Amino acid sequence: MLQKANHLRIINTRNLSIILRERYLARVWLSCKSDHVSSMTEVKTTQSEINNHINCAPHSLEENRNVKSKDRRKSLTQCVAWVLSLTEEDRSKYFQTKRLSEWYAGCAELRDQIRTNTVSEKYFTLLEELGVARECTSKMVELWSNKEQCDEFDHILANSNECTRESVSESFDSFLKDNRYAELFLTFNVIKARATLAHHDWSLNIFNGESTYFDWRKRRIKSVRSETGQYGYGIDHPTFAVELGIGCTVQCTFCAFAAEKHKENFDFNNLENQQLLRALASAFEEVMGAGVGGGMLYYATEPNDNPNYIDFVNLWYQETGWKLCTSSARYDIEWIQNLTEFYGSPTPMMWPRLSILSRHCMEKIHRHFTPEQLGYPWLLAQQIEVEDERAKVPGGREKHGLKKLKEVRDCRFYDTPEEVDLESIPQGSIACVTGFKVNMINKTITATSPCYTSEKWPLGYRTYGTIDFTTPNSILPALKQLVNRVMLKTLPNHAPIRLRDDLQLRIKDSGFWLVSACQFHQFTNHSFYTNLGEVLEINNSRKVPWTKSEFIQELMKRLPNQSPMAVAAFFEKFFNAGFIDETFLSDPAWEL
Repeated sequence: MLQKANHLRIINTRNLSIILRERYLARVWLSCKSDHVSSMTEVKTTQSEINNHINCAPHSLEENRNVKSKDRRKSLTQCVAWVLSLTEEDRSKYFQTKRLSEWYAGCAELRDQIRTNTVSEKYFTLLEELGVARECTSKMVELWSNKEQCDEFDHILANSNECTRESVSESFDSFLKDNRYAELFLTFNVIKARATLAHHDWSLNIFNGESTYFDWRKRRIKSVRSETGQYGYGIDHPTFAVELGIGCTVQCTFCAFAAEKHKENFDFNNLENQQLLRALASAFEEVMGAGVGGGMLYYATEPNDNPNYIDFVNLWYQETGWKLCTSSARYDIEWIQNLTEFYGSPTPMMWPRLSILSRHCMEKIHRHFTPEQLGYPWLLAQQIEVEDERAKVPGGREKHGLKKLKEVRDCRFYDTPEEVDLESIPQGSIACVTGFKVNMINKTITATSPCYTSEKWPLGYRTYGTIDFTTPNSILPALKQLVNRVMLKTLPNHAPIRLRDDLQLRIKDSGFWLVSACQFHQFTNHSFYTNLGEVLEINNSRKVPWTKSEFIQELMKRLPNQSPMAVAAFFEKFFNAGFIDETFLSDPAWEL
């Protein structure tokens, strides 16, 4: 990996995707190269092998498994609790390192100077004006210009669930003894990584309920991880996104959602609209339980476009007890002030996230707010200066993302895993919601989940069905009807069987491969896989695909010594792995 990537990883652990890089790469290569172990029966072998191929759960954090749902808010405040526990002097030092890290990420010239330990007087002076002491800059340059120390910290972050504050100090030993700024910065990032992993563990493994939404959600998460690789491991799959308007005034050229121009806002001053949002919150809580706190009130919209956005978020908070997250690309000072006040009381939260579109925006914000005033919200560099470090998603607008998509060479362009440089494959989506996308103007609820951007799915997410609502009383019945129709526990016998549309089927001598943009799933070295591959290939060539019962019957013809129950059980494993297409359920002509 290039040195520049190592250095950036230290200061930009966005969505945990980079922290999980080593884990993800290890999983991919292990699944690609693992030797299959024979057992006494085909059934046991195939079930154990399919588990090795498709179980995508992250490392479990056992100490978090017994935490009640609503107490999850506590684990997400570990970072804040640590900051609050510091002395006033140490807290100031940490906030300065945070501000410096935002300049490191968002200013290419400064970043290059830090890496080569040649920071100019211009930047020392500028940073001092913005609240970063000269000593802080000098001490952090010692860390970021040292490749060996950067590599060591990458290792610590990748194993953060086994790491303690003391082990950070031990790993850096004498280096940190004289560098309190670096120690505080590294310790915070380990705590943040651990808290994020704990939240992911809850979101992906513990969050559950009676609704078939949860069965569907697990399949979609496995599908997203198969399809988008590193990105799929980095997101925690929010349960919903509610759009409080139509369109966006920012109109970023790189918008992977291709947000249309702003047209209309959902009016907070209309009391019926408030009732609609309350009813939506109540419906989500009945269907998803704690998932009512796991979403956002924006998607292909800019929160600042709705003048009453904070009023809506506060209404949701009053109704459910959950403060939803906010990400904004607006750098209006009054807007940022109002957001920080909302999320800063009664105890600080690490929101909002501010997407920074230029160095000018960042400097304006930093000149107005001290490091302490923006100590908890985080700034995400999105300006053009970052693109050599983090390329934009190739999707969305025709003239920008979709044009670049045609140039991408992902795993499907290569014959073997060994030929692929996974680091060169761009992030395939900015979508994150695995659940429901709601538009309050159009009064629609859509089942959706992320996918790798394609010509078929140019916005980086699939849709599985949409339903309308009209009044507050109609929302819960509509939501349940949508869940019952498209979020099934299992496919009925008359359902058509197709592979997920991004997958390449490659027949091999001893089985088959399924290749996505970011992964090779190898099903080989067993007669069961050989026969399954043949059936999949024939089915792919059919104009009208086999139904589930027909597919299993065709497979049984080739496996006369297998029991129907065993073959059906294997099919369910394959289906639950997210390899089977479910978007046909959105077709009104198809009936359960």
